[in-house]
Amino acid sequence: VAEIGGLLAFILLAILAAKALPLLLRVIRWENDLLIIYSVAIGLTIAAVGTVVFGIPMALAAFAAGLLISQNQDSDSVRKAVMPFRDLFQVLFFVVIGSLIEPSLVKEALAFTGLLLLLLVLFKTIPTELLARLGKLRAKKRQLAVGLSQIGEFSFVLGAAALAEGALTKVQFTAVLLTVIISIIVSTLAVRAVAVSKERI
Repeated sequence: VAEIGGLLAFILLAILAAKALPLLLRVIRWENDLLIIYSVAIGLTIAAVGTVVFGIPMALAAFAAGLLISQNQDSDSVRKAVMPFRDLFQVLFFVVIGSLIEPSLVKEALAFTGLLLLLLVLFKTIPTELLARLGKLRAKKRQLAVGLSQIGEFSFVLGAAALAEGALTKVQFTAVLLTVIISIIVSTLAVRAVAVSKERI
């Protein structure tokens, strides 16, 4: 009950912050340095309050705070300013993911990893291509489906939260990490392969 109450309170905080943040940033939007400082500070504050006050896992609170900042119309200025750091943080993300994998559990986690990858194809890749064809999207349907065939950072966040709460075992969490890495790498390479094969045809 306490966990649910904390989660609901954090959601309410995020909603209120989403209403107030644009008003604040609109006042200082002409000061690029202040815009960046305020955006980052507010995001960190929301993440910290979610963790310390409401008991939300730090990874989930930080993700929600980042999502809140990115939804603001003035976030483009912030995004452009921090763009040089994007590649660095992407590398750090994979480093963090890799450091969390316990080599001794990899063999035991392979079966569950295979199951997760199969479910990913059955319930994300194939439905995405079918819906794209039915909706007659102006896009390369197969390339779109393959590009979306991954589970990204949010899955890692949910997995970490589930592990902390005891809902996942270490083996299952290792499988989630492996699935995140494999799906991101394979989908990225497959998108390029599909594009190249269509160009040759």
